[in-house]
Amino acid sequence: MKPAEAAAPDEPNTLFGSVAPAALAGTAALVAPAGTAASAAPATSVAPSAPPCILLAAGASSRMGRPKLLLPLDGELVVRRTARIALAHCRPLIVVTGFGRENIEAALSCLDDIIFVFNPDWRAGMVTSVLAGIEALPADCPGFFLHHADMPFVDVEVFAVLSRAASRQIAAAGYTGTPSERPATSLEHSSTTLGRPEAPSEYPTADAGHPGTPIALVAGRNGKAGHPVYFPASYIPAIQAQRTGERLKDVLAALGSLIVETGCDGVLEDMDSPEEYAALAAKYGLSPEADAIPAANANPEPLSGPGDVAMAKT
Repeated sequence: MKPAEAAAPDEPNTLFGSVAPAALAGTAALVAPAGTAASAAPATSVAPSAPPCILLAAGASSRMGRPKLLLPLDGELVVRRTARIALAHCRPLIVVTGFGRENIEAALSCLDDIIFVFNPDWRAGMVTSVLAGIEALPADCPGFFLHHADMPFVDVEVFAVLSRAASRQIAAAGYTGTPSERPATSLEHSSTTLGRPEAPSEYPTADAGHPGTPIALVAGRNGKAGHPVYFPASYIPAIQAQRTGERLKDVLAALGSLIVETGCDGVLEDMDSPEEYAALAAKYGLSPEADAIPAANANPEPLSGPGDVAMAKT
């Protein structure tokens, strides 16, 4: 495990607006397979070229009333289940924390290949968490996954399906999207500079519509867009240009995306309320063990101030 301190980013859920954003409507569907239930099998081996994944785990769970990432599913905490599934096909897993960071780090302490990036400005919006996670990406990665920690029902094969689709794009284009040079940078930002890089990005800029240029791949189910999303590295300059509070749907609309059919309901399912938690646990035959974490005093810090509004999903 590699803890790394970073400043910047957050987590309400859905960077793209609704689960099936208008920006993605009408995009082509690729591939297909994967089951409808989230795999609980641990990873046995990971390809040396496995893409990294930024896992957003900074939110306050205000609608759940207690930290939803610390809720159990068959005795395993939600955040650990989500991280374990992602690690089956991703290296490293960059976990962006904010609210209750110590509990999240403790829950994942037994897993390898994790980089923790702390975002003290988590109330400012989810894009800030994405920006912080980008700072921790390996210098030579051609792309990365973006995923939400409160989506534990995504099948392990979903990451494999998206990875294969991304590899085919890259191979067909002879294009890597990797930076020629990535200078060492501090994993700290000030809230005034987030999303407004003063220096030119070291990543190549995506050329919308250029033949053969890899585009973002969005996990889908029956034509609806969900998560995770695979972003080519060439999208990073456009992401870094986003201002605090903005979403990534404009980046996808401008540079393009494809919905990849996964056959997995879990790519559309997250947990925002106690009712959703109970219903999804029942759907997948998992014990919610609802009494394991008391609702009262479960939050490690008080919820107050304008940041609470920013955390709500829209």
